[in-house]
Amino acid sequence: MKIRTFVFFLITGLAAIGLLSFFAGSPNALGKRILFLIFVASILYIVYRMGIKKPVRKDQQAFLRAAKKSKKRIRKRQSSRLSTQKRKPISRRNDVHLTVIEGKKGKKKKRA
Repeated sequence: MKIRTFVFFLITGLAAIGLLSFFAGSPNALGKRILFLIFVASILYIVYRMGIKKPVRKDQQAFLRAAKKSKKRIRKRQSSRLSTQKRKPISRRNDVHLTVIEGKKGKKKKRA
C-alpha cells in the first residue's frame, strides 16, 4: 500500500469517527452546522460568480447577442435538416474497373 493511500484512509477514518461522535453527542448541532456550511458556501459562490464577470462594453454585448442568435439559427437548421433528410443505406460497389499498365520492366537502364 502506498503512503498516500494510507494517509488518505487514515484521515477519512478519523473524520468519520469524529463525525459519528459529534452526531451521537448532539444531533441538532450537527444539522445546524451543516446548514450553516451550505449557507456560507452558497454566499461565497455567489460572490465569486459576481466577481468573475468583467464589465462588458456595448460592442461586446452586441457581439454576444449576435453570437447567441447565430447559434440558435444553426441549431434550428440542423434539427430541421435531420428530420427532413432521409438516410440512404450505404451500398458498396463491387465493380472496380482497374487495369494494369504494362511498362518496360525487362529493360535496364545503362549506367555509367
